[in-house]
Amino acid sequence: MTLSKKIEIIIKILEQCKSDYDWYEARRVDAELEGNNISHEMEGKKSENSPLPNYKERARLATVWQKTLLTRRAAKNNIAINQHLAEFVNSNAGMATLNDLKQILGKTRKAEAAVENRKYTVRKTDNAPMNPVLQKNINALINEWKKGSSEK
Repeated sequence: MTLSKKIEIIIKILEQCKSDYDWYEARRVDAELEGNNISHEMEGKKSENSPLPNYKERARLATVWQKTLLTRRAAKNNIAINQHLAEFVNSNAGMATLNDLKQILGKTRKAEAAVENRKYTVRKTDNAPMNPVLQKNINALINEWKKGSSEK
């Protein structure tokens, strides 16, 4: 897995945590509102002359209320899990970090593409001027070597 993929995963995790937190918060609010509606229905009187709900209606409302409570509890649990990271992502420092990561992701992808598409060309190395002192030393060594090999 490339480094850019890993950075992309980190960014997606941060963004997903924020959206999950928002989604669960909306579910929690909906469940609380639904619980209030059920509570009002259990009170029964929609007007002065309306009768109280019968046993069957109260049992139905209790079943709906139980499902609503379970939904609310699941939402609150997930909110507690995601809360700290979501608050960080929503903060100024978190948004700056997320933007920095996105810029780093772009630069990393560009560097990976450059490395992937790199082509090497053979270049002549004898065109560079030689250091005169180094050239003199090399010539002296060559001459000594020639003298030594001709004497044998």
